Amino acid sequence: MQKMATHIDFIKDITISKMQWKLKVRVVRMWEVPDRFNPDTIFSIKLVLQEEKGDRISASTGKSVLHLFKTQITELGLYNMANFIVCHNKEKFNTTKHRLRLTFTQRTTMAETTDSLFPINIFDLRPYDQLINKVDVNKAELFDVIGEIVNFSEVQTQNQGGISRKFMDIELEDDERKKLSATFWGEFIDEIIPHLLSANNQPIIVVMQLIKANKYQDSYSVRNTWNASKLWINPNFPQSDEFKTRLLSVRDNNSERLTQTISQQSYSVSDELEKGIVQVKTIGQLVESMQEGPCWIVASIENLELEKGWSYVSCKKCQKKVDKLGNIY
Repeated sequence: MQKMATHIDFIKDITISKMQWKLKVRVVRMWEVPDRFNPDTIFSIKLVLQEEKGDRISASTGKSVLHLFKTQITELGLYNMANFIVCHNKEKFNTTKHRLRLTFTQRTTMAETTDSLFPINIFDLRPYDQLINKVDVNKAELFDVIGEIVNFSEVQTQNQGGISRKFMDIELEDDERKKLSATFWGEFIDEIIPHLLSANNQPIIVVMQLIKANKYQDSYSVRNTWNASKLWINPNFPQSDEFKTRLLSVRDNNSERLTQTISQQSYSVSDELEKGIVQVKTIGQLVESMQEGPCWIVASIENLELEKGWSYVSCKKCQKKVDKLGNIY
């Protein structure tokens, strides 16, 4: 006897009036939310679920059932899901356009499954034009953007309410040469700096997932949030591969891809080295580099060519040039 196919509901059809729903979804984003009174402990897990047609709905586990699902669910995993509660979505930031969200209970089941035909288009990419032209921008909505990093600033620090936070300004460019300003905060900086320092004129393609729009002086930029956002660097997904193909088709391979904007702010040597504000290069890398900007060279001084006139004896206090008269200067 042929086994009957299990009925699967569509996300767009979900309502509060019905209790029994069965979904087949991919976890396109999953993150932990710390307890506001005890940041070292997890209060809940939040998820963005996407079905085969591309529709999405958010979900969360409460603290009481956290232990049941923390190790059972993985990001990008595909699951058959049932026995959950449907409620209104009253979150401060909307990770999906659905007006409802799902809550896990002790009866909720998440059975992992496989399906080679189930899409893995996990990004809800926002066109640059919508932000540049200020079209239907909702600052309470979280979305994704993709782009090549073409410019970046120094790492800077913001002090607010006794809390110090670091940030970096980034310029993204899409495959149509449109540019979008972004600000990386916190972990995004730690993740991107090694790639910026070792780019070797190769494109650094990033996807900022679940980020928000920020309006300043009538223009929109984007920035990451503290928990929901994720940075994908040179990812290998259908959407990012297609973007890279389009990008390379309109790029001049001989052009300089990445530049750094240096402000006039003064930093100590230790700041520049520890924070990655200025690149460290070998002499060989410096000779081959075509990029303007400061860098540190770690090398031993073999000889001082004083007769060339590029150096002088200076005062240890004021750095002004001095002349030697006998045993005094």
